Amino acid sequence: MEISIDQYLDEDEMRDICRKAVKERVNKLLEKEDDVQRFLTNSSYYLVWSAIEERCPDNMLEMITGKIPEIIGDLSSYEVFRRPDAWHRDESSGWKILQKALKEAEPLIKGRVVDLIRNIDMGLIRDTLVEHIDSVIENISSNKAGNT
Repeated sequence: MEISIDQYLDEDEMRDICRKAVKERVNKLLEKEDDVQRFLTNSSYYLVWSAIEERCPDNMLEMITGKIPEIIGDLSSYEVFRRPDAWHRDESSGWKILQKALKEAEPLIKGRVVDLIRNIDMGLIRDTLVEHIDSVIENISSNKAGNT
């Protein structure tokens, strides 16, 4: 048995039914404010990407390839050895490698520090200690002067 919808509905009625069904579906999909925001954001990205695609020159690969040496030359140690930060950015691969290398070199670092401590100049310690004591005495004196 074959039923032709054309026998029961004219074109305007079919259009109205389709419009109503699409409207109901869109309303269901965009019920919450978050859904509307996501839809608008995704639509904006699509429009921007489309505009970029239309305006990309044919030699874009060559242009990008030409910029790479310049960008590499401008890299700083911060960019190569970037720590994780408060803005939830992960550490760079360079930072991970640096941390691993430092961990592996820890016995060497510890040995050097111990060596430096054993051979420290006692005069340097004495001079530094005297400066610190002077600073403490000065702070105590200024606090007493401010309290009287």
